[in-house]
Amino acid sequence: MRTEILDLSLIDKDINHQGSSISFEPFIAYMEELAARNSIKTSFYESLISKFRGELGAEDEIKVEEVSKYNELLELIYMFLTPLVSAEDNHRWALGTPIPSKVLLSTDAFYDFHACESHCTIAGAFDSKNIFSDKERAFMYRVILQKLFNISAGVNSDSFIQTTNPLTNQPIFYKVRIDTRFIQVVNQEPLPNISPDVLETWLWDSDGQEKLERVLPLASFSIKGFSILELEDITSEHAIESLKDILVQQTSEFDYEALTHALQSLIGTTGIEFGLLPFLQLNGKTVYVKESCTNSILMSSAASYRVSQNNFHEHVERYRNTGRAIFLNNLSGEGNGDPVLRRILRKSGIESFALIPVFFKKKMIGALELYSREQPGLSKVIANRLQPALPYIAQLLEQTAEEFQYSIDNAVRDNFTSLKTSVKWKFNEAVWKQMQEHNQEPERIVFRDLYPFYGAIDIRQSTVERNKAAFEDLISTINYLEMCFKTLVDLQEMGDLEEQLPAWREHFNNYRSGKDEHQFNHVLENDIHPVLSAIAERSQPAAELIEAYFSENSDSTGSLHKNRRELELSMQKVNGAINQALLNDQKDLQRKYPHYFDKFRTDGVEYDIYLGQTIAPDKPFKSNYLEAFKIWQIRSMAEIGRRTTRLAPSLPKPLLTTQLIFVHSHPIDISYRNDEKRFDVDGGYSIRYQVVKKRIDKVHIAGTDERLTQPGKIAIVYSHEAEREAYKVYIHQLQEEGVLENDLEELDLEVLQGVNGLKALRVGIAG
Repeated sequence: MRTEILDLSLIDKDINHQGSSISFEPFIAYMEELAARNSIKTSFYESLISKFRGELGAEDEIKVEEVSKYNELLELIYMFLTPLVSAEDNHRWALGTPIPSKVLLSTDAFYDFHACESHCTIAGAFDSKNIFSDKERAFMYRVILQKLFNISAGVNSDSFIQTTNPLTNQPIFYKVRIDTRFIQVVNQEPLPNISPDVLETWLWDSDGQEKLERVLPLASFSIKGFSILELEDITSEHAIESLKDILVQQTSEFDYEALTHALQSLIGTTGIEFGLLPFLQLNGKTVYVKESCTNSILMSSAASYRVSQNNFHEHVERYRNTGRAIFLNNLSGEGNGDPVLRRILRKSGIESFALIPVFFKKKMIGALELYSREQPGLSKVIANRLQPALPYIAQLLEQTAEEFQYSIDNAVRDNFTSLKTSVKWKFNEAVWKQMQEHNQEPERIVFRDLYPFYGAIDIRQSTVERNKAAFEDLISTINYLEMCFKTLVDLQEMGDLEEQLPAWREHFNNYRSGKDEHQFNHVLENDIHPVLSAIAERSQPAAELIEAYFSENSDSTGSLHKNRRELELSMQKVNGAINQALLNDQKDLQRKYPHYFDKFRTDGVEYDIYLGQTIAPDKPFKSNYLEAFKIWQIRSMAEIGRRTTRLAPSLPKPLLTTQLIFVHSHPIDISYRNDEKRFDVDGGYSIRYQVVKKRIDKVHIAGTDERLTQPGKIAIVYSHEAEREAYKVYIHQLQEEGVLENDLEELDLEVLQGVNGLKALRVGIAG
């Protein structure tokens, strides 16, 4: 233990109230209360009380400079308050002045931390160097209200301290915990006759502190006793929170650097790097797409050293089918494992490599790569440290898989904080209850009686546009290959391989007529490309011609993928405009009333909003919030329709969108699915809402072949007459504002599987 007096530069010295003094009386009173319970430890408490009374004599208040006379008592307090098994070299614990600006006694671990304190920074809720920021008075008032009015206001800061591990150079994060049990507040004047409920509300009002200072001036109070400070290492928790933030706050390009830092923080070393290898499904088969594996060291190594797709697929599929982690160590020497994988990784300068399977809903959807260019070996110990992160990695890979069949859209990601800010309190309560009751699993998270809002903005004829772009690019590829074959024949470089030309040309003709893209790509990748690579090694003229072809066939830069790239870019820009509009609105909507917002990708964007009292129990829910959200949804759809229409002429491939709203006036329940790490509807009636929502995207008007959703219009699907009347009022209001056209249609819809009686309103968007 250390008994030096330490100044805490992390805490503002102005906080030291003149009426504050060090005293052991509150601690003695605490022990007297324990002794009065007649427990088996009563005699122990009484002996401690006698010890303190004997040492202190008549002394009540102790000056800081005289504290050293009572070092034995200080150490007794530490022994009393901490478990016997606590190791002082790891336990960052200190006893300080009542308002903690000075430390009177500290463990070696706390002292060592204080020695490097100048290298620490404050992060979290406050940006100031001071833990309490400008809230030192707020801290004092919280203690006063806690002690004199029995108002549990909480005195701990939401900030955390960041420092650096001197051995690994990795950041370490500490949470500051302050124990105020041994602080006594004495009022010098009679307390005002004010309801504690009113005082508690002032804690949260913007001008609440001014009100408190008027009725409870600090000069009227004295504070004595001592405080206990503990620094809790929350590095692992911070790494997991960083992963959550990364996944929630995705922007146009996923921040793999931030992801790597979070994982390195979790395992405690910067010597290991990470990659992601998603197993994407296409027509029931696993495919590996370069654009989705941009940070996969395995994929990039295979591409760099001309491993054929078939060969690469074969080796990765062999691993995928085992479903187990693999470790390839000492790659520069001899070792076990797949020789092909060892060879290509060794050529990339990798010394050790591991592949950790990632599962979603009990299905392996990808793998997390660990690799080091210096460390000779990776072990299961390191892999086990990553277990808490795997559910969040699974979410990322699952999202990649869902988006794959439509587009590789890295320009926009889910970038909102509503999920975290609006419902995190519920998870905190569940975890706290779990800790208190010592349960192995937290309770099921359910929000009941929520009003759902569903919206879908779809890119019109996206499938047709995809097929058209692919066909145009592959025709360009055929024409380029025909030119290459002719030149190679003229150069007499084909040799016996010239016999294969008729069969290849037959495949070309079959694609022109039947458009069997899968068969064409199979022949291209497995027959034609290997032959061209072999010919390129024979002579310089052939190599230059073939290298030019491979360059033009590059997915990212080649002219033979121009139409597909332009379509993907156009879709990214459209989805980016949609997401930006929704994100901007979310900030205002969350201020209006907290709610759960979930956005997911199709060929466009779909979203769910759940609104109700159970998400924000401290804020009364009024019916006018419901009406405001309904009007916002229509207005928002109109704004998105205008944005995408204005954007279309500037796109490489002009695209238009359709706007769909599904009205469901009755409240539903949602619950958090731990296996999938997301919310879903709960209960039979709620599930019907989900079923209807999934089946109306391509619904037709009854008795016609006309799709309900059309560019330039908003379609509103409903079931009940009351919904129709309510939405006609909202539409009329927006028509008068010039947001919507005066062309409202009332339509019956076709009967869908398991769903009938649906009707719709359709109205044009004003330019």
